[in-house]
Amino acid sequence: LNTVRYILFAEMAELADAHGSGPCGSDTMRVQVPLSASHGGDRKVAAFVVSEKYNTKPDMVVIEGPQAGGHLGFTREELDSYTQATYDEEIKSILSQTKEMEIPCVVGGGVYTRQDWEHYAALGADGVQMATRFVTTEECDASMAYKQAYLDADKDDIVIVKSPVGMPGRAIHNVFLDKVKQGERFMRGCRQCITTCNAATVPYCITEALINAVEGRLDEGLIFCGTNAYRSDHIERVADIMEEFA
Repeated sequence: LNTVRYILFAEMAELADAHGSGPCGSDTMRVQVPLSASHGGDRKVAAFVVSEKYNTKPDMVVIEGPQAGGHLGFTREELDSYTQATYDEEIKSILSQTKEMEIPCVVGGGVYTRQDWEHYAALGADGVQMATRFVTTEECDASMAYKQAYLDADKDDIVIVKSPVGMPGRAIHNVFLDKVKQGERFMRGCRQCITTCNAATVPYCITEALINAVEGRLDEGLIFCGTNAYRSDHIERVADIMEEFA
């Protein structure tokens, strides 16, 4: 892979004092840094981005890979050329840097079972980030229609779409995507949530489409998911998932 996207989390107490709290009212800042995997030195530089700018070391590095759901930090070509073996080598290379700097490192994207966790733990990861598995739980507050879309999905139903924000994204194929492909527009105003989206030309508002989906209006909703969403076959409890990973 030519690109790896790091998500660096750093405690921003001083910045919060000066400029108000961080995203969502917290004092933690999330920074995404796209890097060329072919330049090994860049990895170490990236890990110091937060250190140099805010005088603190990242609390955690999350490696979010090409099997993740929603918007992806990869080009379509990189997604098509992905192999687990290549990705594992990238993870080990990054881990060698984070361990040297004593920064915990978590792997996300495609983690669905304890076996997945054990695979990344064997590579040296300190933990995993998991989302898709929790959608089809009793505790998830998404509509039942949204959860049912996961339960009904086959592997071939999970597709890569071009988001209005200009990035590829992974979603479950549905009627909404067919309508968009046929040229139908769903724009009903712009929330101005991201500068890369041109409200005059895009077929739909990404924020509205995601809200529609999670609230059950699937005919006008984009159903983001991870690559393993098709493996969902029943509604389970969060406690049972955590017990599996314990």
